[in-house]
Amino acid sequence: MLVPLTSPLQLRAVDSSGVATTRFGWPLTLTAAPLGALVMGPLASGGRTCVGWFTSAGFVAYDDSARTVFGFPRPGLAGAAPNISELDGDGATEIAMGVSSSDSSFYAFDAGATSWNPAHVYWRTVRGDDARTADRSAPATLAPFDVTRPAPVTDVLATSSGTSSAHVSWTMTGDDSLTGRASVVDLRYTTAPLDATSFLLAAQWPVGAPDTSGAIMQADVTGLQEGRTYYFALRVQDDAGNWSAISNVDTTRSPGQRPGTVTDLRVASQRDTVVTLRWTATGDDGATGRPDHYTIVANTIPPFEPNFENSPLLWERAATADAGAPESLVVTGLSRGQRWFFALRATDAALTQSEISNVPSAVTPMGGALGVRTGMAIAPSTRPSRLPVTFTWQVGELGPVNPVTLRLYDLGGRQLLRVHFGYEVGGTWEWNGRDAESRLVPAGLYFARLECGSRHVETRVVLLR
Repeated sequence: MLVPLTSPLQLRAVDSSGVATTRFGWPLTLTAAPLGALVMGPLASGGRTCVGWFTSAGFVAYDDSARTVFGFPRPGLAGAAPNISELDGDGATEIAMGVSSSDSSFYAFDAGATSWNPAHVYWRTVRGDDARTADRSAPATLAPFDVTRPAPVTDVLATSSGTSSAHVSWTMTGDDSLTGRASVVDLRYTTAPLDATSFLLAAQWPVGAPDTSGAIMQADVTGLQEGRTYYFALRVQDDAGNWSAISNVDTTRSPGQRPGTVTDLRVASQRDTVVTLRWTATGDDGATGRPDHYTIVANTIPPFEPNFENSPLLWERAATADAGAPESLVVTGLSRGQRWFFALRATDAALTQSEISNVPSAVTPMGGALGVRTGMAIAPSTRPSRLPVTFTWQVGELGPVNPVTLRLYDLGGRQLLRVHFGYEVGGTWEWNGRDAESRLVPAGLYFARLECGSRHVETRVVLLR
């Protein structure tokens, strides 16, 4: 047997009568005291028997001649109870060292190729065997553990059965995976997205004793709020306390009467980047009462689904009037030279939303060289102008039903250049003083003509050099 001593600091090999061995290398003088139990088994190549333990330098190992085994000490101050075994079938002894308190990492190493030999396993763990009996005369027997947990339910189905109730059904799994009868069903629901992390925070609904595996079970959940989306999921537990993973998550929305749809949203006035919207208030339930709030959006494309919530400008405004009374909102922050589409929907206290309203639009003026002018217009930034000449243009409230084109003419009426703007409602364009052939034109008087279908407008520019 091996006996660690503290004074002197040695590891001494003795026989059953306590007489120290005279084998070469023993007793082994130590530089640091063992920090825990010793293990003895195949820790060197060829399956040779060695002894190992934890020290302040890591896990050390010595052969039967008290020589340090190649590759040791191994790093990792993980604990005082190492275990040795062959865990992965690679012919190498694995040393499970445990979790380090310094970095919370689990340390495990193998002892090298060909190191495993089951015949040389003498003291593989603390007190020698898994039962911690310190009796190596017979194999230890441990009571079996139930480690097979129920399989997760995969077909939870939730449907609304009223304005404040839902019907939930599922197929039972078993005590051990898909066999037997489980002990507990934990059914939960919430109005927030549900997953394994948030499951235990959700409300619990009592369910009766589980049926056998494969049977259909049902529950009627009541007391739900009107017009809310609910998430349902469950877990199953066996009689040993093993829980299944969370089931699939199914959702259902408790019905409620939605607010009426606004049908007369309109642009009452506009100036620069500001638009005043007006509409007739709708109700909480259809055309009755008052909704909680309105969500108003502005977008450069019609804000129909699914673009409504993704609109670049969005305002939420509390309802201030009962159904039938006037409501309004001053919209700011609109960019110039754009066609803006507006829409709104009403939301009641149960978060039930109306349909999207009608969609009016307005074109914001370009400003700049055009000042406060509305309608179709074009103007250079300065008069007279030096290169480059910046033109500001807009097609007005009617918008570009046809493509927009700008043409430049000299004093003799000859076309010098044609520029296509597509279907834009306004913008700026720089002229570099060259014609369609890239020839630089001389100083003088020139005319710019903006066309959109049958509509057109002109301006002149005096070009200086």
